[in-house]
Amino acid sequence: MQILFISAFFYPHKGGIELYAQELILNLTSDHSNITADILTYNTDNSARTETYDGISITRIPCFPIVPGQFYLPYLFSLITTLWNLRLNSYDIVITQTRFFDTTWWAWIYAKLIGAKSIFIAHGTGFVSHTNPLVRFMSKVIDLTIASFSVKRYDERIAISKATQDFYKTKLGINDTILIPGGIDTQLFDIPKSESSILNNLNLSPETTIMTYVGRLIRAKGIFGLVDAVSEVSTHNPDKPLHLVVAGTGPEEQELRTYVNKKGCSDFISLVGSVEYSEIPLLLSNTTIFINPSYNDGLPRSVMEAAASGISVIATNVGSTKDILNKYGFLVEPHNVSHIADAITTILQNPKEERQRAAEHKTYIQKTFDWIVISNKIYEQFIQLGKPHE
Repeated sequence: MQILFISAFFYPHKGGIELYAQELILNLTSDHSNITADILTYNTDNSARTETYDGISITRIPCFPIVPGQFYLPYLFSLITTLWNLRLNSYDIVITQTRFFDTTWWAWIYAKLIGAKSIFIAHGTGFVSHTNPLVRFMSKVIDLTIASFSVKRYDERIAISKATQDFYKTKLGINDTILIPGGIDTQLFDIPKSESSILNNLNLSPETTIMTYVGRLIRAKGIFGLVDAVSEVSTHNPDKPLHLVVAGTGPEEQELRTYVNKKGCSDFISLVGSVEYSEIPLLLSNTTIFINPSYNDGLPRSVMEAAASGISVIATNVGSTKDILNKYGFLVEPHNVSHIADAITTILQNPKEERQRAAEHKTYIQKTFDWIVISNKIYEQFIQLGKPHE
């Protein structure tokens, strides 16, 4: 079974959607020997035109930025010639994801032209959020017109979360998505406490309670409110050494550093910048509390990863986060600093109970969101679609 996965962004570009595509392909091909998969993406990082990365064959199309770092369009001649050449691979299934990229608009047409079935994977739980009102307006117009029209033309539509499924139904009029949640490799996070180079560089005392945030540094992630919450807890618990590790980069990084210094929090809040993915499990193994204060999320993998690490998790009630937390984590309202501070305090005051709750949460994540479970469900959909070229 030959699969072509079309994604507007892919390696070396880093992001949750790109990681989803990579891990889905790796798990499908490793768990099912009859599957081979290629990636077609835009060359957003001026990389090699073709490359094999982690066993995945990547073809990149030259492109130009419309919104730098967020939205690109391909050079038409390069797109057409590349698709023409790829047809020789006799793909059985063409997959794409994320409705507001132009790949969604034409991937289903390409699938029909080469005699393949098409699958659309839906991410996101709302219209595009951007500081530029024109970008927001144009994105919403595209969502309600060409994106909605195109998604309905795919042979099958998969939603990665219940909130995503509800958004497509209520806002885009698409009622027949199949719910198959996004996954993670839970084994990566099933490790004992391990040495972390990040924490070694901070020289913290052994008694320090480590709190962690992993994600982009943009206001929509609630990071400034997180600083306020940790500052509030530290003020009211002067005898308990706490330290928040903020891992990630983004356009608000320098502003956040300035804010931390202005609040007088630099002694117990560290911005450690970009972190290799292989370092995340080590960091989480030393963490007591993971906090995701985002104002807008779908199915945040960072929350799944933290829960799979067996640590306490605090996250805002956005998107399908509550499906990840279930009855085990602390679900707080977005924009509410006091809720986050209260949740941190509760965990600190009840260490034994919270360790037990975190252990139960870990088991729930392993049974529900592990990639082996998820890839098998998607493979079943492939079988139902049929294999046109066999």
